[in-house]
Amino acid sequence: MTTKTKKKEYISKSGLKYRGWTEFAINKFLGEPDKTVKNPHYSSSSPMQLFDKKKCLKKEKLKTFIAWKEKKDMLSKKRSDISLKTAEIKRQETNKAIQN
Repeated sequence: MTTKTKKKEYISKSGLKYRGWTEFAINKFLGEPDKTVKNPHYSSSSPMQLFDKKKCLKKEKLKTFIAWKEKKDMLSKKRSDISLKTAEIKRQETNKAIQN
């Protein structure tokens, strides 16, 4: 009888950032990477930091992580709204200056 062992899956730091994680969140919720490997894309680059996928998905379900992500998303939207308003004001000022 043979037993199959599941190969551990990992998520890279850039993969985590794509999922909405920040450096702060990675340090706070995950800490040190579970594995580092030579970067397969750029040999002179620093090693890739990999995190256990199961552990990452589990952390994403924590109430503290969810609260952190909601706050981050809210602040991000607020900054975006402010930027859009600022751009609109500048556009109007420019149009006004052109017309005078």
